[in-house]
Amino acid sequence: MLKKILLYIVVIAAVALVPNTKTDIGKLHPVELVYLYEENGEYCIQTDTGVLGVGKSIVDAVNDLKETATGIIYLDTARYLLVTDDTEDEIAQMRGYMKGNEYLCRAEGKIDVEQAAVYLDVHLPAMKLKLWNDTVSLDTLVENEGRMHLIRSSQKNKNRY
Repeated sequence: MLKKILLYIVVIAAVALVPNTKTDIGKLHPVELVYLYEENGEYCIQTDTGVLGVGKSIVDAVNDLKETATGIIYLDTARYLLVTDDTEDEIAQMRGYMKGNEYLCRAEGKIDVEQAAVYLDVHLPAMKLKLWNDTVSLDTLVENEGRMHLIRSSQKNKNRY
């Protein structure tokens, strides 16, 4: 009987010493849209949840994004990745932080990310991140006077001739 009591005490003490791995659901920040742009020689990664990360490299910007968030950021929950002309070369690097199933498009000028996420839910870009290569022409999201417009890459090619 004494052995059982001693065993229970040891088990309870062991459980009490195990660190608490529970995560407060209020600290989770699932992201729907990731916007990658360059400003003042630094990479900026902005999410539709209002979090911004800045750094000299993509790695630095992602680390800053995670550090400045009030909780845990999940880039792999994103549905969209927006890049600008000056960050299009970094798409391959962003694959390491995302699932690859995100819709990919170019953003022209400064974009309201919350409004862009809502707009893109209705007007899906044609390209997925996992299918992208550097020879592919991306659809372009343009914001003009508060209104969004998605210019299809096929329209751009037709307008060139």
